[in-house]
Amino acid sequence: MGKFFVGQHVIRIAEMGDIPFIMNFLDNHWEKGCLLSRDRAYFEYEFVVDERVNFVVASHKETGIIDAVHGFIQCSRTPPHDIFGVIWVCKPKSGTKFLGLAVGEHVGAITGARAQKGVGLKADTGAKVVSDFFLETVSKLDHFYRLAHRENFSIADVSDMRRVSGLISSKKLIPIPTMRHRRTWFDLSTLSDAPMHKDAWYIERRYYLHPYYKFNIWGIEDSPGNIIGLLVGRVVDCCNSSALRIVDFFGPDNALDGIGGELDSIMDVGNIEYTDFYCAGISHENMQNAGFVLRDGKDRNIIPNHFEPFERINVDILHTGVELRAFKGDGDQGRPRTLRLPTEWCGK
Repeated sequence: MGKFFVGQHVIRIAEMGDIPFIMNFLDNHWEKGCLLSRDRAYFEYEFVVDERVNFVVASHKETGIIDAVHGFIQCSRTPPHDIFGVIWVCKPKSGTKFLGLAVGEHVGAITGARAQKGVGLKADTGAKVVSDFFLETVSKLDHFYRLAHRENFSIADVSDMRRVSGLISSKKLIPIPTMRHRRTWFDLSTLSDAPMHKDAWYIERRYYLHPYYKFNIWGIEDSPGNIIGLLVGRVVDCCNSSALRIVDFFGPDNALDGIGGELDSIMDVGNIEYTDFYCAGISHENMQNAGFVLRDGKDRNIIPNHFEPFERINVDILHTGVELRAFKGDGDQGRPRTLRLPTEWCGK
């Protein structure tokens, strides 16, 4: 990891002593009152790994003041190293022309990342910069959903009861409550050629040890004792009802074939009105075989994405690296917004 000097600034990896200044910078120039500017413990959960602060920053050569940042989430501790870019902000009138672009340009060299992917870009800012200046293709995640067998919906606005049966299969969704069970039942090394390398450390940190949210991890079992994929989801409670958000998936596309009946059982038991799944790089045929329908431009239904605060609107999620798989759980699309004390953290 090196440093790069651009105009009046030095671009470098952040240090632990920079954290209060980055938090203040985010509050002033990214999102006023955001959780990352108020909860240092959560900030460190997201961005500090082995004493490395996962931010590339541009600090002024003379004053040391941070004028631009690029935060990222690393996918693994084991090589190859890939990252999800999640925050990219430059202060106006920083004193160096195109400072934000320079920071983005040097992230790969400073971090040593093999691949970078952004999920959740804003159309009028990050997406425009990425497409216009870095000539990367920006696209939308596919938004699939499966409605429960019910008449009334409180979270979703359903005017068309769109359902597909999917394939009929004997597959089961087996809860995997701990990393010990995951190691016993599913070998991640079978996915070593995945475009974005996520290792066991990432799964444990991101989903089993999340301080604010409880995630459900299921193994997709195609025969007794044989797990061929992992499905990660989170139940969101709202409007006296619930929705199941699938946020990550590990395994071949056809592992999803025939799981619709299992999802129906989970929804029936949990008073869940729908399951939705934002993703890219998964075959539409396999998603249909799994029992999902695609929310396309002709769809009259509203399947909300924002819950903190709740908004009953459809949302498109933009992403880069369209040749790579992507999911809602990648990056910080699931970032909480409501502050909790450490004593209120999951498992405490």
